[in-house]
Amino acid sequence: MALGHVLTHIDPDASIRNLSEAVEYFSASGDTWWEAFTRARRSDIARNAEDARRARELFRDLGDLHCYLIASRFATTVAILEGDLDRARRIAEEALALARRLGNDHEAAEAQRFLGRIALATGDPEGARVRYEAAIPALLQAGDLRCSARALVEDALARHRLDDAISVVEGLADGWSYATRVDDNRAMAEALSVLALRFEDETSVRLAAAAARLLGTDTAPLASEDDLAGHLERLPLDDATRRRATGAGTAADPGDLFSRALESLA
Repeated sequence: MALGHVLTHIDPDASIRNLSEAVEYFSASGDTWWEAFTRARRSDIARNAEDARRARELFRDLGDLHCYLIASRFATTVAILEGDLDRARRIAEEALALARRLGNDHEAAEAQRFLGRIALATGDPEGARVRYEAAIPALLQAGDLRCSARALVEDALARHRLDDAISVVEGLADGWSYATRVDDNRAMAEALSVLALRFEDETSVRLAAAAARLLGTDTAPLASEDDLAGHLERLPLDDATRRRATGAGTAADPGDLFSRALESLA
């Protein structure tokens, strides 16, 4: 289980293999707490709704409400990825209320972050901004750089939709800084994608290509995916220019590309 946990952001396939062995063992031996914890961890990587549901059920029965909140966070992620935003909202709102009652500031902030993501998905950038403004300071206070980075770049997307250009630049700069410190390719890809939305030329294509390279085989959609797809379609570029820009973006160092593009905006 520990090896699977450590490998989460390094080798997801190996992580799932290790966690699956652990789930089998804990389930067979009747070690319910460890089964719940391992299922929760696996649900986050494999995006398995049944694991998330079972983990929440087991933690609730055991009376471990703090770990129930962790499992709820993973259950919210799965619901968002499955497109069931009503279920995601119900889980996140329940988690927020429970976290506040327990004084669990980190999980309250995570619930706010997910409610922000749901607001983005339902076309409510103002609502998303309010959620992220509540989440980001608490996540930073807790020292959670990965989730802080993701919140910052998703907040930048909300501000892009509201055309608050200065805040977009500031949020992306901070989000990129934290994401690189924990090697979070997803947050970096989101930052590149949101930054791509601010350009109307080849730079947008190069940034999008760099984001796709960072994501690799991770097929879970970014918050900015639909925005970027529509934006790239509307760019007045011919096919040869798009191919050239895509190749350049794929080959470029993502950090250099991000820094140069952000500096040109600033």
